[in-house]
Amino acid sequence: MGRAWNGQVVGRGGRWASLALLPSLLILASAPAFAGEDTARVDRLEKQVKELRAIVFQARDTGKPVEVRPEGPDPALAALSQRVDDLEAVVRKIQGSSEITGHDIDLNRAGLETERTDRATAIQSLTDRLAKLEGQLASATAPPPPPPPTTPTQDASAEFKSARALLANGDYAGATGAFQSFLDAHPADPKAAEAYYWLGDSYQIRDLNGDATAAFARALKGWPKSPWAPDAVVKLAKSLGATQKAPEACAALAEFSHRYGTTAPSAIRARATQLKTKLGCGG
Repeated sequence: MGRAWNGQVVGRGGRWASLALLPSLLILASAPAFAGEDTARVDRLEKQVKELRAIVFQARDTGKPVEVRPEGPDPALAALSQRVDDLEAVVRKIQGSSEITGHDIDLNRAGLETERTDRATAIQSLTDRLAKLEGQLASATAPPPPPPPTTPTQDASAEFKSARALLANGDYAGATGAFQSFLDAHPADPKAAEAYYWLGDSYQIRDLNGDATAAFARALKGWPKSPWAPDAVVKLAKSLGATQKAPEACAALAEFSHRYGTTAPSAIRARATQLKTKLGCGG
């Protein structure tokens, strides 16, 4: 590289420094100062002369040319410096954009998180409402639970005895109501079939033979072996005859002979025989 001297650099591509210049420069350096020139200027000139002499001797000793160019910053270096400045400006701009973009991303992320939370809350609320509605629908459409099986209780036994007492005391209408209430409250009670028998009796005594027929038929469902069963068959036949159903009455009496003819009390067998004659039943 060349060395600077008062705005000139001696080197390749420029003027060559000549040893012939050295005496003139030395004379210039040793000349007395002009009037009014301060000491600082003289010192500066002496320094420049020394630098120029060093350059000249360096060129002589090394044989390497030194480029002469104007004093000041290197244009390439200035261009490179400007390019660096431009790049730094671009980087600052990108960084600013990145900061803005990052801030926008943070805002969007926070908004999405809030929206996700709100949506999850809404879904849970709808799920709870749906479950509640399904529960209400199930309750509204579910069939009522079956009544618990009834077993003889002290209340059922007392109601049955009370109805029997009304019948025995001649309160036939009261007995009818009492036996019907017993059957409504205790349809599966072991005494239900016997209650139908006494219910039919309360109807027949009052000449309500249609109701009596239905009650006796319910009492004889399955042809029970109970002590009251033979009398119930004869009374059923009597109610059927009273409602102009003689063939059905005769069929009931035939069933009586088949099922209870040998076990029924003699008084009941005699009544059955008399009823057969009255209705004109054959055999």
